[in-house]
Amino acid sequence: MGSKSTSPESFLDQFPIEPSDSSEPWSLARDLWLTYRSLAMTSSDQFIPTPLLKQNMSTGHQTGKCLAVDIGGTNLRVGIIEFLDTSKAGDHDDVTESAKDAPNRSRLHKSFEKSWYIDEDLKKEHPQKIFNWIGSCIIDVMGNKRSFPEGYDEEFLPVGITFSFPMIQESLQEAKIMALSKGFTLATDMDLGHLLIQGYETHRVKLGDQQDIKLPDLKIAAIVNDAVATFITANYNAQSTCGKPVPMSFICATGTNATVTMPLSSFGSFKLPRHMDLGELSSNSTEFIINTEWEMKGASGPLQSYITKWDLLLDKNLPIPGQQPYDYMTAGRYLGELARLMAVDFFTSQWHISEVDLPLRLRQRNSLATAFIGTLGETTTSGSRNEKGPIVAMCETELPSTSSSKWKWDYESANVLREISIRVRKRATMLTGSAIIAMLLCIRALKSDKLLDPELLSSHSTAPSEQVQSSDAEAPAEEEPLLVGYTGGCITHFPRYLDEVQSWVDRLTQDINSSSQTVEFIHVVDGGILGAGILACTGLTT
Repeated sequence: MGSKSTSPESFLDQFPIEPSDSSEPWSLARDLWLTYRSLAMTSSDQFIPTPLLKQNMSTGHQTGKCLAVDIGGTNLRVGIIEFLDTSKAGDHDDVTESAKDAPNRSRLHKSFEKSWYIDEDLKKEHPQKIFNWIGSCIIDVMGNKRSFPEGYDEEFLPVGITFSFPMIQESLQEAKIMALSKGFTLATDMDLGHLLIQGYETHRVKLGDQQDIKLPDLKIAAIVNDAVATFITANYNAQSTCGKPVPMSFICATGTNATVTMPLSSFGSFKLPRHMDLGELSSNSTEFIINTEWEMKGASGPLQSYITKWDLLLDKNLPIPGQQPYDYMTAGRYLGELARLMAVDFFTSQWHISEVDLPLRLRQRNSLATAFIGTLGETTTSGSRNEKGPIVAMCETELPSTSSSKWKWDYESANVLREISIRVRKRATMLTGSAIIAMLLCIRALKSDKLLDPELLSSHSTAPSEQVQSSDAEAPAEEEPLLVGYTGGCITHFPRYLDEVQSWVDRLTQDINSSSQTVEFIHVVDGGILGAGILACTGLTT
């Protein structure tokens, strides 16, 4: 047994949770903003324009039915999505809230949906085996009478697919993976739509006439990244209810990503799909929906002063080290493992406890769930070292001591893990808040008259048409808030995550902006699967 004379404070000081210069809390946001501007112009794997234009986004007057498939990092969701006329939608309890208060709008309705956990071993299988499994799940949904209560007589059923990885697209109906994470080992040159159709047909042929419901042919109508689908849903919801655009949305779940709109003048034209003619596009008025992939290594420069030895250790054990540093600093798949690495280091190096005496689960990679550290960090303590408070009970349940070890959880050791959990959360929310402000600056949605240094701006200029907001310009007395959509289990379920992100965004907005402009977060429920449905049902194209 080791000594507990060492307090965790000095140890935790090695894990920064805010910019080092308290007089410049916006310094990280500024550095990320300049990095994003540069990446938009020069990077071939970040700030990728999709084949979707802002002016082509759904207005909410559509009808139709489609299949939506949402392939996430953890779960697969398959559902039948349809647009209903508002005058006929009263009998459906699960109609979304998209247009409840907007007359003459169509509403999104999920006729039927099922979800499945994607087994970690399955992710490592041959691609066709994975998509054969997805095909069987599609059959399961389409064969259910709730999907087509009145039958389906059309020649084919349009399909919208979301996939939670960066993709290269020449058209909305085709996509190839750029890079993988979250345990998947698919080849990056696979045509996702073709694989999915093959998986479906394999099972449909086997069933033959056994199904009570005739299963139609499937036709790929749209394939998008999950972040893009969330953006589509956020804008559909906002336009249907309040008539306002959403300039940005982001996901913070297993991983993280953001989607924005940008004019052609703000990103490198070499990124455009080959079929697009530059001569037919206006550099300033034509706005593309951009998949930023803000989590990838190209944006890691400003993060260097926040990366610790524990981050590097976590990164070293990932399938592709160095690929997505922002992911493991902010997203749900990694925060629990980060806290585990820090805890093991503290107990062994500071209290000199032999690692073999620590709980077995604490010694095992990826054994500490992000959900657990979120709950632990939020749990209040009794403040008494002599009492077995709730945090001790939580640690004993989640990380039971080995029977042969003399080391047991007590108030002090449980509180160390709790303080680490809080620290991990606070850095994640600070980074997320700073990145949101940086992205809003990058797309020129947010004013920044207190922040900009003209020399700094000119040295990083990416668009001749971009003008700095004059500090002498008279701001309106009151401005409508910027709407930013968000979704994902980490930001919605991790206690205090959203509140702390909002606090950072509010603080930074006030620090860089002399007007009354604010940022308002809107929760995008089912953004991936509904976004796939919106695109498939409307046939949204450029």
